[in-house]
Amino acid sequence: MAQQAAEASVMSVQGAGKAIAGSYIVVLKSAPGLARAAEVALGLGVSTVRHEYSRALKGFAANLSDAEAARIARDPRVAYVEQDQVVTIDVTQSGGTWGNDVHVLEHRGRRGGLHHRHRYPVLA
Repeated sequence: MAQQAAEASVMSVQGAGKAIAGSYIVVLKSAPGLARAAEVALGLGVSTVRHEYSRALKGFAANLSDAEAARIARDPRVAYVEQDQVVTIDVTQSGGTWGNDVHVLEHRGRRGGLHHRHRYPVLA
């Protein structure tokens, strides 16, 4: 029984991320007996895999043209293709309830003795 590829598209950058031209992440569908992502990539015609994902998801990152990304997105083994992007975070914590103006972090050595002590001001 032949599998039919559903209409698929390449997901583009949404929100604050900055797209990386020609760089894509390909996420594979979960299936029993699915080969390593790098092997699937070769079967999809991708000769160089920049990174292989195998824990949280199964897939790979590769440099592809827009046309290659669109072709791969239509393959029945592929869940989706997303353009890679640069994402940064900037978080400020306010309203802390600890009541201190300085926090102390300690790192203890293997034998339990104090190895390093770092102090930093709480900027709330």
